Amino acid sequence: MDSTDRFHLYALGQLRKEAPQMTIMAEFQSSRALHQVKVAAKELEDLTNEMVVLRSFVESRYPKDYSVKRLKDLGSRLFDVLIQGDVKTLFDSAAGKERGFLPLEICVQDHAVAGWPWEYLYDRGRSEFLCQEFFPICRGIFTVDTRRELRRKRGKLQILVVVGVEPSDPEARPDEQIRWIQDALTAPLAEHEIDLKVVKPRRPEELQKILQGFRASGIDILHFFGHAGFDLNREEGFLSLRTPGKSPFKIYANDLGRLVAQLGIQLVFLNACETARTGKTEQPARSSVAAALLSRGIPAVIGTQFSMPDVSAHYLASMIYSALMTGRPLIEAVRDGRLAMGFSEDSEFFDWGIPVLYAFDPDLELFRPAKAKKWAAHFSAALESDNVVRALAMQSAPGVPSIFQSRTTVYPHKGKPKTLVALVDIDAKVGALPDLIEKANKVQAFYQLRLAYPPIPSGSFEPAKKTMSIYLPRIERYLAGFPQSLDSDYVCALTACQIDDGEDSDLLTCTAGDEGKVTLISTFGLRGYAKEAGVSFEKAVLFECIGSLLAMDERWDLDYHKDTENCVLDFCNDLGDLVGGLKHMKFDHVFCRSKIKDDAQLSAIDTLFALKL
Repeated sequence: MDSTDRFHLYALGQLRKEAPQMTIMAEFQSSRALHQVKVAAKELEDLTNEMVVLRSFVESRYPKDYSVKRLKDLGSRLFDVLIQGDVKTLFDSAAGKERGFLPLEICVQDHAVAGWPWEYLYDRGRSEFLCQEFFPICRGIFTVDTRRELRRKRGKLQILVVVGVEPSDPEARPDEQIRWIQDALTAPLAEHEIDLKVVKPRRPEELQKILQGFRASGIDILHFFGHAGFDLNREEGFLSLRTPGKSPFKIYANDLGRLVAQLGIQLVFLNACETARTGKTEQPARSSVAAALLSRGIPAVIGTQFSMPDVSAHYLASMIYSALMTGRPLIEAVRDGRLAMGFSEDSEFFDWGIPVLYAFDPDLELFRPAKAKKWAAHFSAALESDNVVRALAMQSAPGVPSIFQSRTTVYPHKGKPKTLVALVDIDAKVGALPDLIEKANKVQAFYQLRLAYPPIPSGSFEPAKKTMSIYLPRIERYLAGFPQSLDSDYVCALTACQIDDGEDSDLLTCTAGDEGKVTLISTFGLRGYAKEAGVSFEKAVLFECIGSLLAMDERWDLDYHKDTENCVLDFCNDLGDLVGGLKHMKFDHVFCRSKIKDDAQLSAIDTLFALKL
């Protein structure tokens, strides 16, 4: 795609209360258009306040009555700021000339306005959000630097993942979290096509040393997983490196730019909040983390303008990386990733608008077209399906993009399993769970356990309480569709949070939906109880899942009991009762065992409890 096939929008001037006016210049091929935009002070204030409300809704689900209509209203007001008069005429003409795909490149001079959520532009004439259709948005910065032309490469994609967070639970090991990140990120990738390395530097100088070690081999993609922020005093964004027991180390935007310059990095993916935020008095290249990286020669940076659940951010990144490996241009790959984020039928989730692409060359093609890659056609078909999660879950060939961790999809027995079970690690970060599942599938043939990393809608978590909770009313309908999406008989969804059922109750386990096929399981405090019982965290998680599977199996009319029997079906209201059951690790409670009339199932449970890890 030639750059002349993009629609360029330049917003010049400033929107200030004392002089709320900008000049919008548009370019498409050899055509140009100008339009003077005047915004009344009251309208500017209302528009700014409405963007604050959007942020509040996406981050904390408040106000609760925020609707798609309200988002469309905001998007149409943003659209009218940029696209009016002759600019609108040129846009309509360009959209008519192109066969549906017309990337928009937006450069804004006003530092405060540059950070507005342009990804939600809504065209009332077409009744569509531009980013969701054929008009993907890319942000740019003003610069006089000349960018070198990058050649498309062959061979494996080199990805360096930098982990900047400490374990969320004090009993979790850093290596466990790193393994979880690696598995969650690589599941939707063609694993044989990538070389992925995960590092956890404790200080900026350690990160510098790691990066210098790649000067010879090069890095195609730098992926940061962690926290970020914006220093209001310095008017500059930063990434954070966190280590238990120490204050976080801040790597400011321009320092980070100096660290990553001249390493041949073609794309940076920032899985951290506010990496797209700009200052009010400093130009984006000096204040925004993403823009600062562009100014140091990085061709493209993907950041987030709001927070996004970890699994969803990894899923988005994987969709983009896989699309790039099929030979798609970057702007198309990001659009594919946005489309894949439309995983929920509930239209109140707006995850597709959270990612932000900053690029000098949004048409960048990292890889040559992948005509010889058999998985490429299946991946493209999955992206175009009505249910992307299900389409990826149905990919069965080892090593191709999938929702499931590939090592757990192998069924090493003749025939078919009696029961298909999907274990979904939402945010429990059970690092060695793939190893345990692989062993579990080998030693018994009744259950086939598969580990899945599907995306989770933003707003599923409730941060307002003393401890983070997952809010069941917001996610229940999505979870209830997992058996069909993940092609499984039962689903056990794992979260490190307590579960808020919407009735002021913090639960440790509950069913989702009316079919009784999905259980949401909290591992809150489970690491400590597993340690006290002398079993691994992964084995404790399996113990909890087996209990849920028995409770969901409608053949036996089993349920949790309140009395402590050192049984897998102890109710464990305060979790302390778990210690006895984890130590015992046998299913010999006479009342519960006698109800099960399937000897193969009982044998499988006994075998799973006897597993060593």
